[in-house]
Amino acid sequence: RMHLPVAPLCNIKCSFCNPAQSTCVHGCMPGLTRQVLTPVQAVERVRQVMEDQHIPIQIVGVAGPGEPLFNEATFETLRLLRQRWLRLHLCLSTNGLLLPQRAERIVTAGVETLTVTVNSLTVETARKVYDHVQGQRTDQAFAQLIDCQLRGIEAAAKLGLCVKVNSVLIPGENQDELPLIAREAASRGAILHNVLPL
Repeated sequence: RMHLPVAPLCNIKCSFCNPAQSTCVHGCMPGLTRQVLTPVQAVERVRQVMEDQHIPIQIVGVAGPGEPLFNEATFETLRLLRQRWLRLHLCLSTNGLLLPQRAERIVTAGVETLTVTVNSLTVETARKVYDHVQGQRTDQAFAQLIDCQLRGIEAAAKLGLCVKVNSVLIPGENQDELPLIAREAASRGAILHNVLPL
């Protein structure tokens, strides 16, 4: 398995995220990267690992270091990967804000497994978990994020994607909502809820 750091830009800011100090725990720790790659560099990195180092990579994903769906480089990387290796399994992690409008494009790109990070179900908790959503700290912005995450999970599942949900457990802030997130995500088609300790 490889994760390719090709998506530097993010459209939300989690209160616990500080990529400059490599402490972001979204997805598969997308904040932990020493270098952002271009799509061409990313494909070359996969080639080096698979062909030069003879490591049998089967799964390649994009999880950051920012929000993959907010970066066009994500889709170019997926296109180049699918063009070169038809049998690679492609996965993607997202905060879900753009998921309703990008779900079909994700499927078309050949992604099979999608991970959506959902840390709250209420605006009150979202205010604690996120510094902003698209630069906004309004109730409407936080409600939009939650709505897009849930609608996106449902849309992706209906399109046949294997949908997983990650939640960062933040003691004193969102722990009471995690069982609710699990139930809500399951009702919309997610198959796994992965809880990440802060």
